[in-house]
This record gives sequence, C-alpha cells and structure tokens, in this order.
Amino acid sequence: MPLTQEPTAKASWPPTGGQPYDVVKMGRFGESFTQIAERKNIRKPNGDPDPWRIIEFNFKTRNPKEVNWYLQKVFKCPSTPDGLNCAFAGGERIFLPVTEDPQPNPVELTDDQIKKLADAFDIDPSAVARFISQYGWTAIDSTLSGIGLLAEAGLIGAASTAIGAILVPVQGVLGFVFFFIWLNRLDQEDQISMGAFAGCFQFADWVVTPNARFASGAVRSPEFPDRWVRRDFVHARTDQPMADYQQERYDQLKAAWNDGAQKMRDNLERLLGEARTKATMEMRKKANGKDVPEVSREKFEDLVKLYILSETGAIINQTKEDRGSVVVNYVYPKIKSRVENATKVNLIREALPYPSTRMSQ
Repeated sequence: MPLTQEPTAKASWPPTGGQPYDVVKMGRFGESFTQIAERKNIRKPNGDPDPWRIIEFNFKTRNPKEVNWYLQKVFKCPSTPDGLNCAFAGGERIFLPVTEDPQPNPVELTDDQIKKLADAFDIDPSAVARFISQYGWTAIDSTLSGIGLLAEAGLIGAASTAIGAILVPVQGVLGFVFFFIWLNRLDQEDQISMGAFAGCFQFADWVVTPNARFASGAVRSPEFPDRWVRRDFVHARTDQPMADYQQERYDQLKAAWNDGAQKMRDNLERLLGEARTKATMEMRKKANGKDVPEVSREKFEDLVKLYILSETGAIINQTKEDRGSVVVNYVYPKIKSRVENATKVNLIREALPYPSTRMSQ
C-alpha cells in the first residue's frame, strides 16, 4: 500500500490559472513530476528541474504522503513497483504553473561587454543579460571569457554579420522543403502537413529551450500532439483502443511528424557548422592578424539563438512559451508557402499554437 496521509486542509482542485497538461504514458507508467518539469522547462534557479513547483501548484503541499493521497483520490493512480508511492498511468490532466523563467544568475561579462553584445545584435542590454542567464552562460563557465574578449576586440559585430548572412530563419528551412516533394500528394496530404508542423515546432523548441544544444546532443523532437491527431485526423476516442485501420493511420502521421522534425534537426546542425566556420573567417579577417578568442560550439550555438530571437522580436518576451509563440509563427509562414509551392498541398492552419501540445486543447 502506498504511504498516504489525508491533508488537514484539502486543496481545491483543479487549481485556477494554470496551463493544462496531459501526462504522457512512458512504458508501464506515465511521466513523473520530474520528467514533466524537465519536458516543460520548469526549473530551479540553478537550472535543475523543479517538480515541487508543479506539485505545490496542484495540491498545495510538499508532503510526499499527502501527494500520494491526492494522486489516489483525484486520479486513481496505480502504485509504483516498490508499493510505497503512487505513479501516473498516463493520460491524466494536471495543471502547470504559469510563471516567468528562473531569475538570472550572476554573470562574468561586464556591463560594457554586455552593451557591446547588445549593440551587435541591436537589442536592449537587459534582454542580453537575461538571455545570458537563462540560456546557461553561468558565472563558472570559462568560455564566457572568450565572448568577453570578442566584445572587447570589436569582433562580436563580425560574428553577428556572419550569422545573419547564413542562418536567417528562412534560409534555414530551404533544404527542409525538398523533403516533401517525393511524398504522394493524393493520399499523403496529412502526412505532409504533419511533417511541416513538426519542422516548425522543432525550430522553435531549439531556439527557446536553454538546454537544447546540438553541441551537447540535447535537442529532442517536439512532442507529438496525440489528442489532436486522434480527434481530428484518425477520428478515434482517446479513452478507447483504436481499430486496426485507425492505428495504421495514426502510425503514418506520427512517422511523418518524426521525419519532419529529424529533417529540421539535420538542416540546423549542418547550417550551424557552416555559420561557425564563416563567422570564424569573418572575425579573423577583421582582427587583422591578431589572435581570435575561441568560442565553444555551445556558446556559438547560443549566439545563433540570440540572433534569431532578436531577428524575430521574441527576445523581449520573458517566458519560454511566449518566445516560442513568436518564433514558431515567424518561421511557419515561410515554411508554409514553400511547402505549398513544392507539393501543391494546402496546409490547413494559418498559425501554430505553442507548444505543440496546445494543438490538443
């Protein structure tokens, strides 16, 4: 039996003001609160996932026994293998706190260096300072010295120019479009749409997620909008097993989603390598023979994100969801027009919600 304790003062459930979230089934059980915090970028100031923010928002407690009580009473959750706790089965709807990202940590860049970085990307210095903190440029990161030296040497502008020349968002999708040309228009129009949507969400997720970097192999596929696909494409109920023909259709759409996301990841990783090579050449040229400080692949990738956030105007937003909405709807019209021209398929949406799971709401 799970260890439970009935709360003296019970929380009113569901909570108000939160963002609905449907727990994803992962094998025998659903996601844990820690996995949800990781997926939805709900973190402590030090960057670690913060499951207790989600738990406290839903149940107004940090007592594990009381949490088990709520999981049993509200969701009828099964026991974990050890029998001591409860676990989600998958499909439960909880609510996520809508708050700003963690407060910035101290950084090593001086105010003058931050100003030079802001000038190169034509944005407010406060937005740069917030970006540096939220996107992982911590005070103990030795590569900050390289960014600072680039700013002092006047080379940040050269890096920004090179990035802009090769990785403007619309350029980053050109190879992606040809992925769809070979698809059979007559019976795969929905697959084309799924792949295009996934490519847009992949682009936005990568830009706005601080710990998503190709340099560290941490870029994941955007979450598949399961409920939306079941309801609007497969016409199956979410609380019942699908018929064989529905399952086949569902699997086709999910495969198209994953293929589209993978194609975007491939293009982005290739373009990042090209951009870093070009930026290094531009900085060496401007340095007139002087040594150019080394900027790690991780930090160069973040410079590219900074460029895209400034280019799209998303830099002024403080939450991941708001930034994601701006980025995904900046790149989607560009992908949409090219996919429609290449495949003669009309994509069914004029705008995309963010994150991808909001299609299911």
